[in-house]
Amino acid sequence: MRNTIKMFLAVVAVAGLTLSTGCKSDCEKAADHVIELAKAEKDLPKETLEKMTGDEERTKMVEKCNKENKPEKIKCVLEAKALKDLGSCNKSDKE
Repeated sequence: MRNTIKMFLAVVAVAGLTLSTGCKSDCEKAADHVIELAKAEKDLPKETLEKMTGDEERTKMVEKCNKENKPEKIKCVLEAKALKDLGSCNKSDKE
């Protein structure tokens, strides 16, 4: 359970950091994609999934994306096939 919570927090942080374009519709698409990836994740506890996929969390992701305005990251998020793939979207910030 502790690892699941850590994974959730990491995903939320990565999603917030990687949803990065000024175009609201692109940010909404990216947030929706992250939510779909979360729904497809078999190992997430129900409570974590409900928090990740709720309207409040989606709104936070979209707002952070609009604020940061980093188009290269939105592309990475939209290309992710699983939640674990989102970690690679943050590599350019660390370099």
